[in-house]
Amino acid sequence: MSQVTSVVDMAVEIIDANGAAGGSISFLRTFRIFRALRPLRIISRSKGLKLVLQTVTRAIIPVMNTILIALAVFFVFGIMAVQLLGGRTAYCTDITIETKLGCQGVDPHSGEIRLWRQRQLTYGNIGDAMLSMFILASQVPPLSLPSYTCPCRTNALHVHPCLPGPRSLLPPRRPWPRAPG
Repeated sequence: MSQVTSVVDMAVEIIDANGAAGGSISFLRTFRIFRALRPLRIISRSKGLKLVLQTVTRAIIPVMNTILIALAVFFVFGIMAVQLLGGRTAYCTDITIETKLGCQGVDPHSGEIRLWRQRQLTYGNIGDAMLSMFILASQVPPLSLPSYTCPCRTNALHVHPCLPGPRSLLPPRRPWPRAPG
């Protein structure tokens, strides 16, 4: 074993020296990748590292099974999300407008142009739906999730239930009734 690795090391060094001297065998420089295999010789000598490597290789199949089950669940719920929410999560920059047809022109109150925009988490196709569900399931919100996951509708007070708005338009909160005593 040590003779084979010594021969490989010597060949890599010769190729390297030839390339440094301006040789024309530049495609042989790819053999320098074999230098990365040198640390693997330590594994063959150490019982503890062999055990760790065997344990990691045995764990690959159960991990892959878990990933396949998770992908199947994301696929099923992705199909449901496309059917229920597909195309309904877009919104108008003017929160008082509910439809795409009404989202045209200029807002008379703020003077801003009304735009119809897509949210970053969309459910238009199965790929986007699965990615959106993975982001929601990983619990690492890259966005303000309540505003990006519910369909756009306004209530009677013209306050969008998903987007943060002026609290003065909301009805005042009533305190919990106190227990007698």
